[in-house]
Amino acid sequence: GDSSVMASILKVNTIQDATNSNTAISVDTTGRVTTPATPSFYVVKNSTQTAGSSDEQVTWDTVQLDVGSNFASNVFTVPVTGVYFISCMWLSAADTAQTDVGIRVNSTNIIHTRNAASGGHETTTANLIRSLTASDTVQVRIMSNGGKVYGDTSTYKWSTFMGYLIG
Repeated sequence: GDSSVMASILKVNTIQDATNSNTAISVDTTGRVTTPATPSFYVVKNSTQTAGSSDEQVTWDTVQLDVGSNFASNVFTVPVTGVYFISCMWLSAADTAQTDVGIRVNSTNIIHTRNAASGGHETTTANLIRSLTASDTVQVRIMSNGGKVYGDTSTYKWSTFMGYLIG
Protein backbone atom coordinates (compact mmCIF):
# COMPACT_ATOMS: atom_id res chain seq x y z
CA GLY A 1 0.00 0.00 0.00
CA ASP A 2 0.83 3.66 -0.23
CA SER A 3 2.40 4.75 3.04
CA SER A 4 1.61 8.42 2.29
CA VAL A 5 -2.14 7.84 2.76
CA MET A 6 -3.26 8.47 6.31
CA ALA A 7 -6.54 7.35 7.82
CA SER A 8 -8.19 9.01 10.76
CA ILE A 9 -11.25 8.60 12.91
CA LEU A 10 -13.53 11.48 13.78
CA LYS A 11 -15.47 10.92 17.00
CA VAL A 12 -18.43 13.24 17.47
CA ASN A 13 -21.82 13.18 19.18
CA THR A 14 -23.32 16.37 17.77
CA ILE A 15 -22.82 18.61 14.76
CA GLN A 16 -24.34 22.09 14.97
CA ASP A 17 -24.95 24.79 12.38
CA ALA A 18 -22.27 27.49 12.31
CA THR A 19 -24.52 30.43 13.20
CA ASN A 20 -27.20 29.57 15.77
CA SER A 21 -25.84 26.39 17.39
CA ASN A 22 -28.88 24.36 16.30
CA THR A 23 -28.27 20.60 16.30
CA ALA A 24 -27.98 19.45 12.69
CA ILE A 25 -26.77 15.87 13.27
CA SER A 26 -26.65 13.67 16.37
CA VAL A 27 -24.91 10.32 16.74
CA ASP A 28 -25.80 8.08 19.69
CA THR A 29 -23.49 5.54 21.37
CA THR A 30 -24.60 2.74 19.00
CA GLY A 31 -23.91 4.80 15.85
CA ARG A 32 -27.50 5.75 15.01
CA VAL A 33 -27.63 9.11 13.22
CA THR A 34 -30.53 11.56 13.51
CA THR A 35 -31.12 14.85 11.72
CA PRO A 36 -33.71 16.56 13.95
CA ALA A 37 -34.13 19.65 11.76
CA THR A 38 -34.99 17.76 8.54
CA PRO A 39 -38.12 19.41 7.07
CA SER A 40 -41.07 17.02 7.34
CA PHE A 41 -44.84 17.10 7.80
CA TYR A 42 -47.77 14.74 8.39
CA VAL A 43 -51.40 15.89 8.33
CA VAL A 44 -54.69 13.99 8.54
CA LYS A 45 -58.30 14.43 7.59
CA ASN A 46 -60.90 14.03 10.37
CA SER A 47 -63.95 15.19 8.42
CA THR A 48 -65.21 14.22 4.97
CA GLN A 49 -64.84 16.81 2.19
CA THR A 50 -67.13 16.93 -0.84
CA ALA A 51 -65.72 19.10 -3.62
CA GLY A 52 -67.96 21.86 -4.92
CA SER A 53 -65.85 22.32 -8.03
CA SER A 54 -63.63 20.22 -10.27
CA ASP A 55 -60.40 21.61 -8.80
CA GLU A 56 -60.68 22.09 -5.06
CA GLN A 57 -57.92 22.13 -2.47
CA VAL A 58 -58.14 19.38 0.15
CA THR A 59 -58.40 20.81 3.65
CA TRP A 60 -56.49 18.93 6.35
CA ASP A 61 -57.98 18.97 9.84
CA THR A 62 -55.03 18.06 12.05
CA VAL A 63 -51.30 18.70 11.73
CA GLN A 64 -49.61 15.84 13.58
CA LEU A 65 -46.03 16.70 12.58
CA ASP A 66 -44.49 19.84 11.10
CA VAL A 67 -40.73 20.01 11.59
CA GLY A 68 -39.68 23.51 10.57
CA SER A 69 -43.24 24.95 10.53
CA ASN A 70 -43.53 24.75 6.74
CA PHE A 71 -47.13 23.50 6.53
CA ALA A 72 -49.83 26.20 6.65
CA SER A 73 -53.24 26.77 5.06
CA ASN A 74 -53.26 23.19 3.69
CA VAL A 75 -50.02 23.79 1.75
CA PHE A 76 -46.44 22.63 2.30
CA THR A 77 -43.97 25.37 1.34
CA VAL A 78 -40.54 23.97 0.53
CA PRO A 79 -38.00 25.58 2.90
CA VAL A 80 -34.78 24.45 1.21
CA THR A 81 -33.96 23.21 -2.29
CA GLY A 82 -33.49 19.43 -2.43
CA VAL A 83 -35.07 16.08 -3.23
CA TYR A 84 -38.34 15.42 -1.36
CA PHE A 85 -40.61 12.44 -0.80
CA ILE A 86 -44.31 13.44 -0.89
CA SER A 87 -47.24 11.08 -0.32
CA CYS A 88 -51.02 11.34 -0.16
CA MET A 89 -53.40 8.54 0.82
CA TRP A 90 -57.14 9.10 0.53
CA LEU A 91 -60.34 7.13 1.06
CA SER A 92 -63.12 7.47 -1.52
CA ALA A 93 -66.87 7.41 -0.95
CA ALA A 94 -68.72 4.09 -0.74
CA ASP A 95 -70.67 4.79 -3.93
CA THR A 96 -70.24 4.44 -7.67
CA ALA A 97 -69.08 8.04 -8.19
CA GLN A 98 -65.61 8.48 -9.63
CA THR A 99 -63.26 10.75 -7.70
CA ASP A 100 -59.92 12.07 -8.93
CA VAL A 101 -57.35 13.38 -6.46
CA GLY A 102 -53.91 14.73 -7.27
CA ILE A 103 -50.74 16.27 -5.93
CA ARG A 104 -49.96 19.76 -7.21
CA VAL A 105 -46.58 21.49 -7.19
CA ASN A 106 -46.98 25.26 -7.55
CA SER A 107 -49.73 25.55 -10.20
CA THR A 108 -49.13 22.21 -11.95
CA ASN A 109 -50.87 18.94 -11.14
CA ILE A 110 -48.05 16.38 -11.00
CA ILE A 111 -49.77 13.17 -9.84
CA HIS A 112 -53.33 12.15 -10.70
CA THR A 113 -55.14 9.26 -8.95
CA ARG A 114 -58.63 7.86 -9.49
CA ASN A 115 -60.83 5.44 -7.57
CA ALA A 116 -62.49 2.59 -9.50
CA ALA A 117 -66.03 3.74 -8.56
CA SER A 118 -66.87 0.20 -7.48
CA GLY A 119 -69.56 1.04 -4.95
CA GLY A 120 -67.30 0.46 -1.94
CA HIS A 121 -64.71 2.55 -0.14
CA GLU A 122 -61.32 2.47 -1.81
CA THR A 123 -58.00 3.69 -0.49
CA THR A 124 -55.68 5.21 -3.08
CA THR A 125 -52.09 6.38 -2.58
CA ALA A 126 -49.97 8.74 -4.66
CA ASN A 127 -46.20 8.94 -4.05
CA LEU A 128 -43.78 11.46 -5.49
CA ILE A 129 -40.00 11.81 -5.29
CA ARG A 130 -39.02 15.09 -6.87
CA SER A 131 -36.38 17.77 -6.84
CA LEU A 132 -38.07 20.88 -5.40
CA THR A 133 -36.84 24.45 -5.06
CA ALA A 134 -37.11 26.61 -1.95
CA SER A 135 -40.52 28.39 -1.93
CA ASP A 136 -42.22 25.78 -4.16
CA THR A 137 -45.65 24.85 -2.82
CA VAL A 138 -47.16 21.37 -2.61
CA GLN A 139 -50.83 20.59 -2.01
CA VAL A 140 -53.51 17.98 -2.67
CA ARG A 141 -56.49 18.75 -4.94
CA ILE A 142 -59.84 17.03 -5.57
CA MET A 143 -60.22 17.17 -9.35
CA SER A 144 -63.82 15.89 -9.58
CA ASN A 145 -66.89 18.05 -9.02
CA GLY A 146 -68.70 16.37 -6.12
CA GLY A 147 -65.73 14.07 -5.41
CA LYS A 148 -65.30 13.01 -1.80
CA VAL A 149 -62.26 12.52 0.39
CA TYR A 150 -63.24 10.81 3.63
CA GLY A 151 -62.02 11.75 7.06
CA ASP A 152 -62.13 9.74 10.25
CA THR A 153 -61.81 10.63 13.93
CA SER A 154 -60.60 7.17 15.02
CA THR A 155 -57.01 6.46 16.03
CA TYR A 156 -56.07 5.30 12.52
CA LYS A 157 -56.54 7.67 9.59
CA TRP A 158 -57.89 6.94 6.11
CA SER A 159 -56.79 10.17 4.43
CA THR A 160 -53.30 11.58 5.03
CA PHE A 161 -50.74 13.88 3.39
CA MET A 162 -47.04 13.81 4.23
CA GLY A 163 -43.59 14.70 3.00
CA TYR A 164 -39.96 15.09 3.98
CA LEU A 165 -36.60 16.17 2.64
CA ILE A 166 -34.55 13.18 1.44
CA GLY A 167 -31.43 15.23 0.77
